[in-house]
Amino acid sequence: MGPWKYALLVGIGLGCAAAAAERSADEKKPVPQDDAAAFGALESVRTAGISSDGKRLVFVGAGSPDGTVAAVLDLESGVARQIARADGNPFSFMSCDWSAGDRIVCSLFGQEEFSTVPVPLFRTLAMDADGKNQLYLGQKDTMEQIGMRLSDGKVVDWLKGDDGAVLMTRSYMPEQTTGKLLARKLEGLGVDLIDTRTGKVMQQLERPGRDVVEYLSDGAGNIRIMTTNQTIEQLNTRGSRPSIDSSFSTGARSLVRGGAGTAAPTAPVPPDGATRNPPVATGRMMLPTLRTDVRQGKSFQSGVNKHFYRLPNDRFWRPLGSYTFDGSTGGGGRGMTPLAVDPVTNSVYVLEMLDGRNALYRITLDGSMERELVFASKEVDVDGVVRVGRAGRVIGASYSTDRRVVEYFDPDYKKIHAMLERALPKTPLIEFMSASAGEQKLVIRAGGDVEPGNWYVYDRASKSLGLVSPERPALIGIALSPVKSITYPAADGTPIPAYLTLPPGVDDPKNLPAIVMPHGGPDDRDRWGFQWQAQYFAHRGFVVLQPNFRGSAGYGEDWFANNGFRGWQVAVGDVCDGARWLASQGLADASKIAVFGWSYGGYAALQANVVDADLFKAVVAVAPISDFALLKSRSHVFSNANVQADYIGSGPHIKAGSPAQNPQPFKAPVLLFHGDADLNVDVSQSRVMDRELRQAGKSSKLIVYRGLAHDLYDGAARADMLRQSDEFLRASLKLGGE
Repeated sequence: MGPWKYALLVGIGLGCAAAAAERSADEKKPVPQDDAAAFGALESVRTAGISSDGKRLVFVGAGSPDGTVAAVLDLESGVARQIARADGNPFSFMSCDWSAGDRIVCSLFGQEEFSTVPVPLFRTLAMDADGKNQLYLGQKDTMEQIGMRLSDGKVVDWLKGDDGAVLMTRSYMPEQTTGKLLARKLEGLGVDLIDTRTGKVMQQLERPGRDVVEYLSDGAGNIRIMTTNQTIEQLNTRGSRPSIDSSFSTGARSLVRGGAGTAAPTAPVPPDGATRNPPVATGRMMLPTLRTDVRQGKSFQSGVNKHFYRLPNDRFWRPLGSYTFDGSTGGGGRGMTPLAVDPVTNSVYVLEMLDGRNALYRITLDGSMERELVFASKEVDVDGVVRVGRAGRVIGASYSTDRRVVEYFDPDYKKIHAMLERALPKTPLIEFMSASAGEQKLVIRAGGDVEPGNWYVYDRASKSLGLVSPERPALIGIALSPVKSITYPAADGTPIPAYLTLPPGVDDPKNLPAIVMPHGGPDDRDRWGFQWQAQYFAHRGFVVLQPNFRGSAGYGEDWFANNGFRGWQVAVGDVCDGARWLASQGLADASKIAVFGWSYGGYAALQANVVDADLFKAVVAVAPISDFALLKSRSHVFSNANVQADYIGSGPHIKAGSPAQNPQPFKAPVLLFHGDADLNVDVSQSRVMDRELRQAGKSSKLIVYRGLAHDLYDGAARADMLRQSDEFLRASLKLGGE
C-alpha cells in the first residue's frame, strides 16, 4: 500500500476540536448498507505510540481485507504509510512503539500446536520506521533446545527512546548437552539491555531465574521488583502428565475487549489493547502464571506468587509480599499485587484488600516497608494505576462504578482531562495512551456510548488537538444508542447493576423484543461505553440488557463470592431475573425475549434454559463453556491445571451446572458459534453442546469458523455472526424481516 493522506487536523484550537472532529466524520464515505458488516468491522486503530521527539506516530490496526498492519504517521505532513503487515499465519500485530526516532519495536501474537495441543506464542519484533531491517529480539530457537518457547519476552523499560536501547525480559531455554560442548545452560526469565538495531545484548541486568514470572522497572533503567511462582515438581513418569507453562506475561488486565469476555484462565488470548506503558496497570485477580516455555512432565503451579524488592543501588532481593490463590472456596486470592514503581518517591504501588475491596497502597522501598493508603472506594474495587510517558509515570488511580473514573494525583493531568471532557462532550472516556519525551505531546483516545472512539494528538504547549483517526470508521453516520446505567431487583431483592440500551430514537419503549446479554469472565464486568454487539442489536430494534450479575469482578469480594462457576446458581439466577424485570416493567414482550452471550456469557445463556426453560425464546452462545468437567480435563496439559481445577471446584455443581449434561429441559432453539483455534474455550465445548441437544431432540445449530480464536478477530466472521444471529432471532421470535 502506498502513502495516503490521513485525517490529521494539525493546529486546531482546543475549543474547535470537537466540531472539527464531527465535521471530518460527516465528510467520510456513505453509510454502509450492511449493518452487520459495519458493526462487525474491526478497529482501524487498536494501539498507538508517539516517538520520543514527538514527530511521528506508529499505530496498529486491522488490515484490508484481513490481517493486522503497522503504519507510521508523520505528524507534520499528515501522511501515513503502512510499513508492515501480519497475516495471522501464525502472527498478528498487538502493539508497536518507538525505541528511537527511527526504530520501532512491536509485540506479536500467534499460535501453533505442540504435541497436538494448540499453544499461544508471543514474539517481539524490531524494525526501522519504514519497515525494513526486521529482527526478533528474543533468544533464538534451536533444534537442541529443551522444550518450546511460548514467549520471547517483552519490553519492561523503554528508556530514553533516542538510541534504540530498551530493557527487555527474555525467556532463556537450555539445550541438550549431548554432542554439543557449548550448549546453553541458562533457564528462565532474565532481563537484558538490548540494542534494538542489532538485537545484541549490551548488558545482562538480571540472570535468568527458572521460577521468575515478572520484573518491574522503575522507568529509569533499574529493575526494582521481581515476582516468582512457587511450583510443584512432578516426575516424568507414565502416570504424570506433560505440562505447558502458561506464563507469557500479558499483564493483569481484561484479555478480550468488546464484551467477548474470557473463560477460565488456561492459556489466554492476547490483550486487545496492549500498549507500551498501559494507561491502566490493573490488578484484576488472575490465576498465577509460571514460565514462558513448554516442558514435558515438569512443574505445576501451586498458586503462590512471591514478590521481592531492591533498595536503590543494591543487588540484594528482599521480601515484599505475596499473593496466594485459595482454591478451597473459589473466591479468588489473597495478598499483594505490585503495579508500578515510582523512582521519585522510591516506592511501589500495590493493590491489596481493604474492607473486602481492592485498594491502592504505596510502600516505601527503603527497607522500612512503610505503607500508605493512596486511594480506596467504598463501593467498588480500585482497578489499578493510570500511567503516562515512556517511564510509565503514575498519575492516578482508576475504578469503575457505573462508568470508569480516574482519581488523578497529578493536578496538570486532572486539568487536561477536564478540558478534554468539555471539548469532546460525546466522548467522556478520556485515556492518555502515549507521550513524547517530557510529555509535551500526548496521544489521546476518547470514547463514549454513542461514539466508538477517536484518536487524537494533543500538544500541551499550543493547547491544540489533532484528530488522527476514528476507531471504527465503518460506523460513521450510523445512529447509535445511549447506554443507561440501571439496577433491577434479583429474586432475593438484591439490586443488580446493569446497562440498558434502547433502539435509536426510542424514548418510551413498550413491549419490544429484547436480549439479555451476560458478560464473559466470569471474573470480569461490563462497563459503560460503546459495545459493538449491544449496539448492533439495539440498532436492529432490540432492547438490550447487560447485567453485572453476582460473580462479576470489580464490586469487591462479597459480590464476586465463590465465582460464577461454583456459584452458578446465583449468577445465572441474576441473569434470568433481568429478563423477568424487562417483562414486568413493560419494556419487553415476554414472548420475545432472547439471550445472547460470549464465553462465560455464552455459558450463562445456555444454563439459563436449564434453570427456566420457558423464560428465553431463543439462545445465541458464542464460544461458550458447556461442560465444567470437560473444561477441567482439557486444561490438564497446562501448568496452571491444578489451580484452575480448584477454581472450578468439584462436587455436584459440576454436573448440575453444565448445560451439556442437562439438555432435556431446553425448549428454545439454540445457535452456537465458535472458532476452532480457540485457546480459552476449546471448540469441543460447542461441539458437545450441539451433539447433546440434537440427541435430545432439541433445535441446535453450530457454526465453526476455521482458524479463528476466542475473540473471532476477523471482520468478515464477526459480520457473519451478527447477520446470522439477527436472522435467527427474528425467525425464532417471529419478528419478520426488516
